[in-house]
Amino acid sequence: INLSALEVIADPENSLDSLLATSANEAVIFCTYTNLAVYRKLLMQRGATSEVAPVSSLPGTA
Repeated sequence: INLSALEVIADPENSLDSLLATSANEAVIFCTYTNLAVYRKLLMQRGATSEVAPVSSLPGTA
């Protein structure tokens, strides 16, 4: 997966629809976007800011 693509997905300003429209691999985009959305929600439930941690720090990324 292209890291710059993940950074685009991680940007909360980008909607899922626009990502799918510009993606050659919709399944990867959808799964990644969904996981980041869940991750954001967990952070906010813990009282953290709405900022998303860098993609490289997410579990399962190298």
